[in-house]
Amino acid sequence: MPGPGLILLNCVAKNRVSLDRYSANGQILAEQVIPLTIPTSAGPVSPDLNIASCGQTAFLRLANREVFSRDFSQVAVVANNPEPDGSQHVGYIDLATGHFTDVTAATTGSGFGAGGPVDGGALFDPVTDHFWFYRDNGSVYNCLPDTTDCRAVGQTDTSADVYNGIRFDVVNSVWQLTKGDDPPLLSPTAVLAAGSGNSLGDLHLSAATSQDSVAVTVSTPTGNLSCVVAGWIDDSTLLCSDPQYDQLYVVRHLNSKTEAATATPLLPPNQDNDWTPVASPDGPTMAFVDSQGTEGVIYTVQLGASPSEPQKVATLNQGGELLAWVGQ
Repeated sequence: MPGPGLILLNCVAKNRVSLDRYSANGQILAEQVIPLTIPTSAGPVSPDLNIASCGQTAFLRLANREVFSRDFSQVAVVANNPEPDGSQHVGYIDLATGHFTDVTAATTGSGFGAGGPVDGGALFDPVTDHFWFYRDNGSVYNCLPDTTDCRAVGQTDTSADVYNGIRFDVVNSVWQLTKGDDPPLLSPTAVLAAGSGNSLGDLHLSAATSQDSVAVTVSTPTGNLSCVVAGWIDDSTLLCSDPQYDQLYVVRHLNSKTEAATATPLLPPNQDNDWTPVASPDGPTMAFVDSQGTEGVIYTVQLGASPSEPQKVATLNQGGELLAWVGQ
């Protein structure tokens, strides 16, 4: 579903989700229903989505963004059932044509013997659209876009079925997983990584390809902020939540050596939880999810020097998610 607009993932029912595209003023531009079980020539597959929150009150931080390619034309999938040899297949579905690319079969050949590979963790690189997966709970594989040209690039601890924020510098592409227990979050073109260090609100910055980080003191007009990393506007401007998730802040002029920064509140005082902010492609506007009881409401707000009144765009079903704001 390529095209500019706000991209929402909505829970339609227990067996399907809807990928919706809205304009900034709330007009629905396109919607595409995606079954959670998709038949293919290799057997049924499922999008590798974190959809446990469907039907519940949960608006997670971009938990499913990297399951889709950058233009949302493809979705990463995992086979529902192991093959007779015990192998577990991964790949991706073209949402326009329904074509399934079986990456596991292409990288191992058909008819491999007993104890075939068990693949999982299928995701797209947020910067270059490289396809990633892990094999046999250890080896991490990277594939060039729209191909099955893949190679092993490292190891991962998959005891929690996540990559734990490990960053790889492969073919000038940096990738890390935004699922899991608050791993570092990459800036839009992978210049910086921001995370909470060893405790909630302990902001740490690093160059994206470095394991060495700097602790940053973030101040506001009313005191220091325990910054919960919420997103990026550009490669030097960070969005933070407070620990109660009832205010969003913008923190500007960051680099890998920043030790102190000032945060500006974006919203009028409120008691709702504000989640998953994403910046407009041209920069001056931000969209976010405001959770109100059992539903989430998408708002936009101007990124000015002082708080401005949010404008309502759309309503999310329980467990829905704001994924991205895509430009031309």
